Amino acid sequence: MEPLRDDELDVLLREGEPRWRPSAMLDRRVRGARRPRPWEWLWRGSVRVPVPVILGLLVALLWWQRARGTAPAEIDMNQFRPVEQLEIKLIRSGDAQR
Repeated sequence: MEPLRDDELDVLLREGEPRWRPSAMLDRRVRGARRPRPWEWLWRGSVRVPVPVILGLLVALLWWQRARGTAPAEIDMNQFRPVEQLEIKLIRSGDAQR
């Protein structure tokens, strides 16, 4: 195919029709021979989520885990006994052993 002159190119541009059309075989090779199956999106698809949403969900999850894990233990007050002998020792900072 030889190069076109400017006036020929202007005519083609005004018409809006290309001189050469790709074949159906070329379209299949370029675009792919088969259509993707709907379930393939699970492996190849993506969902865009803004970073603030992810951070908010992460903070909520951490807060929920902390709130769930800090349940007070049951305490039986009958298990407490008074101290039998109380010994108080005063230790000054200079007398402390290291």
